[in-house]
Amino acid sequence: MSIATGNEQLVIEIKAGNSALLLHLWEQVKPYIRKQARRWISAFDGLHGVEPDDLINAGYFAMLQAVGAFDAERSGASFIGLLSFYLKKQFAAAYGMHTAAGRNDAIHIAVSLDAPTAEDEDTPLAELIPDVKSSAPFEQIAQRDYITNLRKALDTILAELPAACREIIVLRYYGDQDISTVAAIVGITEQAARAAENKAMRLMRTPSNLALLSAIKE
Repeated sequence: MSIATGNEQLVIEIKAGNSALLLHLWEQVKPYIRKQARRWISAFDGLHGVEPDDLINAGYFAMLQAVGAFDAERSGASFIGLLSFYLKKQFAAAYGMHTAAGRNDAIHIAVSLDAPTAEDEDTPLAELIPDVKSSAPFEQIAQRDYITNLRKALDTILAELPAACREIIVLRYYGDQDISTVAAIVGITEQAARAAENKAMRLMRTPSNLALLSAIKE
């Protein structure tokens, strides 16, 4: 196995049982996630009312998925590369691109995929959209047993949340709903829905939950 450094080494130690490093990894990759979130927000300019915090929260789930899928035995394994793949999937879900309604919205707003993003003129919008063909190798990784174990761990963590918070998270990240739609479904204000989501995120990052995630094995 090649010697891993930086993010890769952190992930290796996390998967070996050092749960305390998960928060360290989060702080280390959050600037990258924040940068990607700004690019999407700029490119889609208010679509579905998605805000930077929505994407950053989604980025936390993308990080957990990337940790579960990371395989240090693969030649040239890059955690950021894998994280980028899951970020695209989570961000696309936040914008409803995995639903028929979201695809219809994308048609109606008629944004040119060749247009550059506002933050990076050298990066066309098309590069932000997940490429189904190019993601095939990562999809194979995602089928491994430790992805199933990660999902079970997340389900256990969700079960410990207050019912109101759990419903918000399930609708947002399992149902691919934007925050305004979630608020309407639950029957509360958008502000209250966002507050419940933020509370749920804090509760999910407790030491006991991190310990549960650290027990995930390949």
